[in-house]
Amino acid sequence: MTDYHLAGLASAFFVTLALSGLVMQVRFIRKRKRLYAAGQMAGERPTSTISLNRFTATYLGFYALFAYGLFLEELNHYLVWPRVAALAVALLILHAIMTDRRGALPVGVFAVGAGLFVMSPLLRWFGGGLLAYSAFASQVLVVAAAALFLQGAVHQVVKIRRAGRTGGLSLPMHQLFFVKDCASIWFGFTMGAAGWPLLLFNGVSLVMQCVLMWHFRWTERAPAAAQRRAAPAAD
Repeated sequence: MTDYHLAGLASAFFVTLALSGLVMQVRFIRKRKRLYAAGQMAGERPTSTISLNRFTATYLGFYALFAYGLFLEELNHYLVWPRVAALAVALLILHAIMTDRRGALPVGVFAVGAGLFVMSPLLRWFGGGLLAYSAFASQVLVVAAAALFLQGAVHQVVKIRRAGRTGGLSLPMHQLFFVKDCASIWFGFTMGAAGWPLLLFNGVSLVMQCVLMWHFRWTERAPAAAQRRAAPAAD
């Protein structure tokens, strides 16, 4: 087995494993919803501290690499199929935020995400001559998604530091994403020149997962975090 296929299988496996992290996040939100309904979360909502900005950027990151693999001249199965499942679960998180906050922005984000999820396969199989343009557009989308993910992760960090708590965020999800990013970067190197989208996006993601995981420790040990938890948490 070549390094490309070995790295591709490892990347696909760890993206699928990271999917369990997203599932943990969904289950954690649902658990908090039950506690909230029972009146056991004074001062917090089920999705408190969770940044819609950040999870929108996470969704777009999965979508960008899904679209990149989809619109290559030869469909890249290692990129596409694991991310189909990840996109579906990421949509569940966006849906949970939408139902908890009931604002126009969460509704719009969920609707656009669902529309993109349905539209891209149709372009691949029925777009004909649009394939080359779609491939270029997917590369542009990867760059945009990396930038959006960076600012979304920074926004998540800001929300944690202001609240002094991680709220509805799941630490195992971030740990699994860290491993997924390491495997995807390896796969990007084996793809040669075509692998730069993975190196760009997953390199940014890897750094920010480290920053976010450190903040779980910060909320437990920093005196400033304890002081900020005394104030009402923002959504």
